[in-house]
Amino acid sequence: MEWEENTILPQDEPGGGKKKKYPVILAGVLLVVALIGLGILAAPYVMPVKQVAEVFTYELGQGVSHEITDYVTGRNWVVAKSHLDLSYVREHEVGEYPVTVHHGFQNFEYIIRIQDTTPPILTLKGGPYVLEVGESYGVDSFAVEARDNSARISWGIAAAESTEDLGSADSYSHTLVFENMGYQRIAISAQDASGNISWLELDVLVDDGPEIAGVRDFYLAVGSQADYMKDITSVDAVDGDVTETLLVDVSQVNTDIPGAYEVVYSNTDQFGFQTKVQALVHVMEPMELQKAINHHVIHRQEVRIIGAFNPYDGGCYTDDDVKLIMSRMEPAMVGLGIPAVSWGSGFVIELGQQEMIICTNQHVVKDRKEIMVYFHDGTAVEGVVKAAEYDLDMAFVTIPVEKLPAHIMDTVMTVHINKAYWESLENETPINLCMRTINEDGSVWRDRIGKLVSKDGQLPEGITYRGVDPITEVDLKLYSGCSGSAILDGYGNLIAMAAGHSDNRYYAIPLGNILDYFEAVFGRKVYYE
Repeated sequence: MEWEENTILPQDEPGGGKKKKYPVILAGVLLVVALIGLGILAAPYVMPVKQVAEVFTYELGQGVSHEITDYVTGRNWVVAKSHLDLSYVREHEVGEYPVTVHHGFQNFEYIIRIQDTTPPILTLKGGPYVLEVGESYGVDSFAVEARDNSARISWGIAAAESTEDLGSADSYSHTLVFENMGYQRIAISAQDASGNISWLELDVLVDDGPEIAGVRDFYLAVGSQADYMKDITSVDAVDGDVTETLLVDVSQVNTDIPGAYEVVYSNTDQFGFQTKVQALVHVMEPMELQKAINHHVIHRQEVRIIGAFNPYDGGCYTDDDVKLIMSRMEPAMVGLGIPAVSWGSGFVIELGQQEMIICTNQHVVKDRKEIMVYFHDGTAVEGVVKAAEYDLDMAFVTIPVEKLPAHIMDTVMTVHINKAYWESLENETPINLCMRTINEDGSVWRDRIGKLVSKDGQLPEGITYRGVDPITEVDLKLYSGCSGSAILDGYGNLIAMAAGHSDNRYYAIPLGNILDYFEAVFGRKVYYE
């Protein structure tokens, strides 16, 4: 047998028998891996999954699940090969959205429903709340915060006491006007885009600036000084009496020059609510001021009168009306005496800062030192007989002002005296006259209407009346108890004082006698125009 040269037998090759096994093993491994890979790729097509549900409902803000296992079931590694498509879902908006899952040859369709059933959560951040009466307030006036998954909130406000159903948006409005002061309960609502509504109740205090009472216009005689704070009070609904903090600005007033000036009262409460009230100060010459009183242009019950000759003057009227005069001048009339013993009448002739002076007949007071005075409202006050003259049949009774009740000072008046007018009358001018007397309870006793017969007349021959001469004669039918009554004309002027009667003729003390006796007793003239 011949051998080729340089030929190496297989057994002589290094490792020759082992080398041929490795490719086989590698090929087998690759084949297994390939089969597994093919199996995995083929799994979605050969291993199905199951649909969990068709509709999934979520609350707005809760978030939508992105986990495939929430939508299909099966072996985990198989389910993981499924593809979830949420591309049409708007997680922050209410609605229904289509969703699909793809798994091999399988396609599943779902509905994602996003709903909003949760109302806003309201939180009160501020307070306490103090509101001004009569003002309009909206929700923005209150520090209230709303937390809600919806981007749109509709606000409302309502009075809780008057709202039957706070859960209804119709119960609320954009603003609320507070007409009454004090603590009140209100409700603030927030409604989201889905119609869910919630509300928050809170108490508010409705307040206003302090009330300022007693402010009236002033009428001052030139040179007079006024107490601008007299009888002025201030009360706050919350703070109570705040008169001490009341301010008055009189910087514009000049009492030396006639004119109208403004005075301003102001006060501020603890919450900063302020009240201002204006009044006018009318500075006038004394005579012009008294004429304004006498002709009822001004009245002390409506304005403050300072420096006038007689702010209590009953005044006169432009029309001749005896019925009107009896009614209007009644506060100047008084009854005098002791009930069930004696009775007479009188009238207020002057009222000053110190005392009230009442004119009557001497035969009414006789020898008394004190006598009861009965006013038009039934008030009784004891008076002192200041002077009494038998021959003149006149007397004056005085009452210190401090003994007179406030309500009497508010309403009482003096008769109106115009000496010039009285002197201008012809002796037998038949002017209209009237007279009213009152009972001890203030009610009207009797009225008389008639005419003047003689201003300065003479008594019939053989008849005397004490030392009165001349004497005034009237045709008013006088009666027992009317002595001392004021006899007025139809304009309100004092003409005479009832005295007595004889043979159906009725006599009175002339005005001139009254004025002369007043000056003799008090050393001054009683005011007249």
